[in-house]
Amino acid sequence: MNLRRRNRHRLFTIEDANRALPLVRAIVRDLMPLWREVRDRQSRLEELTKHHQLAVRDEVSDELTQAQEQLEADAERLTVYSNELRDLGAEPMGPEGLVDFPAKVNGRLVHLCWKFDEPEVRFWRELSDPTFERRNLVRALGGDQISA
Repeated sequence: MNLRRRNRHRLFTIEDANRALPLVRAIVRDLMPLWREVRDRQSRLEELTKHHQLAVRDEVSDELTQAQEQLEADAERLTVYSNELRDLGAEPMGPEGLVDFPAKVNGRLVHLCWKFDEPEVRFWRELSDPTFERRNLVRALGGDQISA
């Protein structure tokens, strides 16, 4: 098994996650605006597509083609950045700069949670929580052990 595949299944301690933050932060710094650009381009493309049905074909076709090509290029870059995080063992969670790190607490799998504007990993969440509620590590875990 290669290193990339193994890291995608690794478990982090709080210390491991915090040590990874300089690189994770650099990737997320590039990822966040790109995520917004892709979302905005998708909206613009939908608008152009609707307008294309009403407008003269040649007038809108060039802009539509250009928007589609740019969206594809941006989506590819988004995939590359997201895969860089996954290769480290982390999981990007959305355009707000959220990243999860798999961990174990008292033998159960959880995610350590970090957000781009936070100086260190301070939160965690249950894997099964559909609300993605982030809980404070110190208050919620108390003396519980986080292990790799």
